[in-house]
Order: sequence, then structure tokens, then C-alpha cells
Amino acid sequence: MMKKLVCFMIVALISAVACAGTVAFQAPATVEVGDVVTVTVTGTAGVTSVTLPQILSSQAGLASNLFLNPLLNQFPTVGTAVNAGNVLITGISGATPMQFPPVEVLAGATIYSFDYKVPDVTVGTMIDISGAGTMYFQFGDFSAVTQIGSATMEVVPEPMTIALLSLGGLFIRRRK
Repeated sequence: MMKKLVCFMIVALISAVACAGTVAFQAPATVEVGDVVTVTVTGTAGVTSVTLPQILSSQAGLASNLFLNPLLNQFPTVGTAVNAGNVLITGISGATPMQFPPVEVLAGATIYSFDYKVPDVTVGTMIDISGAGTMYFQFGDFSAVTQIGSATMEVVPEPMTIALLSLGGLFIRRRK
């Protein structure tokens, strides 16, 4: 009897670990001042509910066009763009309709996304976008607080600036 109980516990633990996943913020690696880029949140396993109290940016900026995957439509709260200080969005939540087994937003699909307008910062600035507070994701019928990454973008000069600097360098070299 004890062996059966131990075997059952091991199988349950392996199943729970297999259902757990990670959540990642995805955004372009390089951006220019004033660009509007889409930031997406995806999971490595199927997600059935999500709660992110806040989305933060290390350099402010503006969030707009909030999107919550339509499969996560049980709760009316999708999120509110507050754009105050470093807080971009608050109150993101949603869940699939209550049924068993739950319908999942497939692994790799967008769980949540929004547009982000890059603020007026100096070239070379690194912008981090991440979640804050107690974030909750449910993968299948297994609840888990998971590892949640952040998106990092580097602000680069616009192509015209690089072209003008290059031409200026050529003219200076030619004078010598």
C-alpha cells in the first residue's frame, strides 16, 4: 500500500511540474525614440487564467491598445492604461469560462499585449518592461506562480542621424 501511495505522489508531482510554465514579455531588441512597438506576453504552456496587477517600464513611456486573448473572457477586467510615472497598466485579468477541463490559450500564443510608445530618452538607454505585484497564471488545471521575464529594449539612433554623422565624418576626413 505504501509503495502505491509513493508511486501516486511521484506521478502527481511529475504531472504538476509538466503543467507549470513560464511567462515572457516580448518586444523588439532595439527601438528609436517615438517608435510605437507591440509588447506581448506569452506562456510556455497553455494558460487558462491570468492576473497581472501592474505593468511597469523603467523609463515611463505610454501604453495603449490593450489586448487580452478572447479565450480569457470570463472576467470583464482587461486592464487600464494609467501611464503615470513608471506604471503603464494596472488591473489585467481574465480567465477561460469555468468548465473542466479548462480551455487553454495555447502555448506560445499571445496572452496579453499592448502598444508601447518609446519616450524621449538618450540613445543607448535600456528600457525594461515587466510585471509587478503578485502575478498569477494558471496552466491547465494546475495553478502556479511562475517565472516571469521582462522585455529589454535599447534605444538606438534613427537611420538619418547615423547617415548625417557618417557624411560629416567623410567631409572632415576629406579636408585633412
